[in-house]
Amino acid sequence: MEENKVQQQNTGGTFNIRDILLALKKRIFLIILIVVAFSVAGGVYTALLKPEYTVTQKLIYQCENKTSGKVNENSEITSNINTMNAYGDTIIDLFDEGVVLDRANYYYDEYKKFSDKADAEKYLAELREKAQGNEKDGEYVAPTSAEEQLTHIQKSKISTYRISTEDEITFAFNVSYTAPTIEEAQEKLDILVNAFTLECKETKTLDGGEEAIKYFGEFEVIVEDYGIEGVGSSVSKSRIIVIFVASGIAVALVATLILSLLDNTIKSKKELESLIEAPTLSTVEKWEE
Repeated sequence: MEENKVQQQNTGGTFNIRDILLALKKRIFLIILIVVAFSVAGGVYTALLKPEYTVTQKLIYQCENKTSGKVNENSEITSNINTMNAYGDTIIDLFDEGVVLDRANYYYDEYKKFSDKADAEKYLAELREKAQGNEKDGEYVAPTSAEEQLTHIQKSKISTYRISTEDEITFAFNVSYTAPTIEEAQEKLDILVNAFTLECKETKTLDGGEEAIKYFGEFEVIVEDYGIEGVGSSVSKSRIIVIFVASGIAVALVATLILSLLDNTIKSKKELESLIEAPTLSTVEKWEE
């Protein structure tokens, strides 16, 4: 009966602050070992992890009335917010539907054919000048079959989203591209934006023989701003290290708690007296031979 009482009292005891501190002190080397192990694991993980970088560019376009294939400088500019929003949706759809992507892949394929870096940069400069000027690109050939489509620039790496309607005649949105390096993301985004601008200049011949903008009817889209919004990485090494260290501390504390709960030995004279409800007559101190 007394033995059962002792076991019951021992297993039903609760921890106080002193017990917790003693438990931590007793297993301090185990705690340090676990934290160090998690820290090393975090360092190895960040070293092996390959980050991806996202470059974002802000585009602001303006719609102007168009007559007979030319911009009429004296004509009134559209002042309907709803119309601008509709054009904004069409702009974003151009990226999602792949017509801009096909053109961008064609340009990127041509760009990568230059073995000399100076020639490649010259090609990009000419493409940018053509996109920001008044001429269209007569060299681009749209793919006629799925087999002809190139996949250098992938749709899954592109994201577009509306920023705002700047005013009654301009619309702003961001386009981003993600790649393993900042340089690759910037190159592909640059080509993608120029491809988008050139695609917006495409015209079609109406039944009466007159030329009209392919996507926007009587309005022409003029891109005003190609400003870089920012560069972001998918990996924050310092954040990963902090997470691993914090996880190590948590695991170490839980392990210490579990080991302390499993330890049913009597650790002090006071604890013994409370269990047997009687005073101790004498104790034998720990000694070394």
